[in-house]
Amino acid sequence: MDKALLVAKKDWKEIFSSKLTLASLILPFILPILMSVSLIALFAFLGPELGELTPKELEHLRAILPGASGMDEEQLSMYLIGALIAPLLFLLAPLMSSSAVAADSFAGERERKTIEPLLVAPVSEAELFVGKVLVSFLPTTALLYASFGICCVLVNAMTIDAFGYIWFPPPTAALTVCLIAPLYAFLGLCLVILASMKASTVRDASNYAGVLVLPLLIILLAQLTGVLVMGTLHVVVAAVLLALVDALVLKLAYRAFNREALITSL
Repeated sequence: MDKALLVAKKDWKEIFSSKLTLASLILPFILPILMSVSLIALFAFLGPELGELTPKELEHLRAILPGASGMDEEQLSMYLIGALIAPLLFLLAPLMSSSAVAADSFAGERERKTIEPLLVAPVSEAELFVGKVLVSFLPTTALLYASFGICCVLVNAMTIDAFGYIWFPPPTAALTVCLIAPLYAFLGLCLVILASMKASTVRDASNYAGVLVLPLLIILLAQLTGVLVMGTLHVVVAAVLLALVDALVLKLAYRAFNREALITSL
């Protein structure tokens, strides 16, 4: 791990020296905070002016939102954002951020003409590969938890009068962000690292993680329509399955990594 961390530190130095790459790392985590807080504030301060929900709509919301029984119309509207919309935004943020950084792992080295000395450095393939994974995973995970914590504080501060207690995040949302989001981002960055080994530009490599956005939108739509109601047990099972998929993709990515092939492809 010592040499792997040295590889990661080298890339972190380049990331923090590039305003564009640094923005690609941080901005995806600012957006979910702004959107979640803005949407909840909209219902908190303008709820009555936005129109009343019909009894059928209220019944539907209570059916698709575990733990929402007994809530009034205003609380249900805010709970919907906190339980379904906010977790989706915080799933997308680390996926976008880690993909942008991971795409720079090899494709960016090619563009900067710095990959040759890296490939002939006295580090093993495993150390080089793990270092490239850590470059993306560690900062995005740290930013995920930090931004989600800030969002929780802001949302609860705004809605304490409406609820009378600290309600955000709901258990399923907390587990989704804390367990599913890092695992999903890890899957995306492994796919991007696979792509960046062959891609000649960062843009080409970063497109590979885009395929992971569609399953998230399908799951959100299924939840909003009531086809799928996610409980805490469902999230835990999904996290275990996703961890297994991550392990498989990581193994495939490492097997595909070949230093000699990278050198000859320059």
